[in-house]
Amino acid sequence: MGEGTQERRLGPGLSIVIVSWNAESVLAACLQSLVANPPCRHWEVLVVDNASSDDSVRIAGEFGGPVRVVELDTNLGFAGAANEGFHRSQEGYLLFLNSDVRARPSSLENLSRFLDSHPEASAAAGKLLGDDGAPQKGFNVRAFPSVASAALEILLVDKIFPKNPISRSQRMLDFSFADTVEVEQPAGACLLVRREAFEAVGLFDTRFHPAWFEDVDLCLRLRRQGHRIFFVADALFDHRGGASLEVLSYPEFLSFWYSNLLRFFEKHHGSLAKNFLRVLVAVGMLERALAAALLGPKPGLDRREALTAYWQVMRDVL
Repeated sequence: MGEGTQERRLGPGLSIVIVSWNAESVLAACLQSLVANPPCRHWEVLVVDNASSDDSVRIAGEFGGPVRVVELDTNLGFAGAANEGFHRSQEGYLLFLNSDVRARPSSLENLSRFLDSHPEASAAAGKLLGDDGAPQKGFNVRAFPSVASAALEILLVDKIFPKNPISRSQRMLDFSFADTVEVEQPAGACLLVRREAFEAVGLFDTRFHPAWFEDVDLCLRLRRQGHRIFFVADALFDHRGGASLEVLSYPEFLSFWYSNLLRFFEKHHGSLAKNFLRVLVAVGMLERALAAALLGPKPGLDRREALTAYWQVMRDVL
């Protein structure tokens, strides 16, 4: 049997797109895990660098082989850089992978083979494991956010009453990670998509800048066009998490996160939902500011920085 025939039987090739921005602390481990555990098919890795000021480009460039570096002159955000990676890619499967994710043995091939054998699936996500080796419950797989679930999160009700059914359902806290099943919205930290499906929905929406909610938006558009998304239980990836917070200040993170939350709800639920949540965000920030002033901020956060963040978000939304 010729090499080309064998490759066709193994299914489409795999393009892994990694968006990198000042990710030198995690990028080498990510790339090393991919090189050490290659899939059994044509594959490539595109590290799309968002104008980093650290050694990310040099680190990625030293790998060679399947790893190619795309250097951007300006920071396009996650969505813009991921789309650029798509345009530079060549294979039929696209795996969007965060720079703080590490592939375990056979994970890339297990994830790809699921799409090979399930033509009804347009996208698939791996199982993300935290530092303790346990699945990242509440993050890895979620239901689409509703106005009600967003309101409870904004007002801290999910923290005060974590067992409330709305929050538990949206965060899928009772999800069993043992089985491969269809899901609504897996985390974009590790998401495999068929090329034609990604093109059909118009790629990532670059208005979700610089990050957050672009993956929720993509999955919702896929589902609304009839595409099916699955969680694949035997595709295991280690996920550090929180790497982006190391290169963003807390006020910056909070401002970006809430701005994109409101953008998501305006896009998919209309201006009435957005304006309702705007008011709740202002109330929620006031709650947080009072708690920080009276009780102190959450561990690891400076009181002044926390108060600055809450004030900035209130100012932005109002």
